[in-house]
Amino acid sequence: MGVFLSAIAPVALIMLIGWLTTKYIDVDYATLSKLSIYVLVPALIADSLSKTTITPSNALRLASAVVLMFGILYILAKGITIAFKIPANPAKSMVSTTLFSNLGNLGLPFVAFSLGEEALERAVLVLVFTTILMVILGPAILKNAGIGVGLKVTVKMPLFWALIAGILLKITGYQLPLNLGEGIKIMGNAAIPIALIMLGVQLARTQFGGGWYELLACAMRLLLGPLVAIAMGLALNLQGLDLQVLIIESSMPAAINNLVWVSEFGGDRELVTKTILLSTIFSFFTLPLILKLVTSNYLSQFAHVP
Repeated sequence: MGVFLSAIAPVALIMLIGWLTTKYIDVDYATLSKLSIYVLVPALIADSLSKTTITPSNALRLASAVVLMFGILYILAKGITIAFKIPANPAKSMVSTTLFSNLGNLGLPFVAFSLGEEALERAVLVLVFTTILMVILGPAILKNAGIGVGLKVTVKMPLFWALIAGILLKITGYQLPLNLGEGIKIMGNAAIPIALIMLGVQLARTQFGGGWYELLACAMRLLLGPLVAIAMGLALNLQGLDLQVLIIESSMPAAINNLVWVSEFGGDRELVTKTILLSTIFSFFTLPLILKLVTSNYLSQFAHVP
């Protein structure tokens, strides 16, 4: 129980501070969001990848697992919305919230507090792979805009170039002069608390409530995600921290970025907003169970050891 509380308590505390802040300060969420996306998260990515202990083969397996998970989750989510005869706008919004989980604002802090620094390196990789897929496929899912639109957006994203920079620094072993690496590290360290404060602010501004569409969307996100991650992780022979991080990150609630996609490309904004809130609340009950599962020896009996 101590492990679970030590993972949840810091996350909840910082989110609570963000929530309380809105009661006394007019927080500019848009500015915080841009600061996080364009400065802090890219710094965290570049710093983590430049020092990563992950082998190229493990990184490739993680990337493969993320891509396969996307494909399977899309098929399952699409199938569920068809089976329940859900109208077009709610349906594509439910597919979006199933695919795109809160890997950054909640996933990175939870992994860092529960599994430590080496696990955070892997969580950063999963975040990068997933974000690239999100940017490429998000417009196609919500508006049939085509993958080309997503590719153009991807190459303009700072996190994409942070990925390249981090990999190059790791491969070459180059040390930035004038202790610039420490400056990047300090900026990266700010990414996690700012992300949690943003999540608290967003939740404070979201009206609580929801019907069966929102409950179904929550179930699709919080149940399908980890189940597919377990299947893909074991199929690709991921073990240890690689498997643990993949499963935990796939168990996160719906991403706040879903609101961005719906606003830009269409969908049911109210459904998405309530799904984000409800899935975040429910995740405080499901994540301790997922953490208990991945830190036990239960899954190891299904892994293939060469």
